[in-house]
Amino acid sequence: MLGSTFEALLGAIYLDSNFEKVKNFVLPFVHPSLDTILEEINDPKSQLQEQTQAMKLGAPVYRVVGTNGPDHARTYDVEAEIAGQVKGRGTGSSKANAEREAARDALKKI
Repeated sequence: MLGSTFEALLGAIYLDSNFEKVKNFVLPFVHPSLDTILEEINDPKSQLQEQTQAMKLGAPVYRVVGTNGPDHARTYDVEAEIAGQVKGRGTGSSKANAEREAARDALKKI
């Protein structure tokens, strides 16, 4: 609901003025998170899935193959499997981070 309200507010600003005013209004909200937003847009998991599907290899499968460290500081080792073959490995402080690293590694190899 909050997202819809914000979208309506942006639309009202645009209709009342122009795109430049909308941009000036939005930038202070977006600027602190710009790197994160751009990283999400260029997410290696999405890129890998797009590439493997375009190559008719199906969607990648991510598998946790190891964990290290205590519960409060665990690291995960993940493999990215494409068409039954391991194409990438990654390590991260969360499963999601390890999957991104595995996808990044697989992108280099396909």
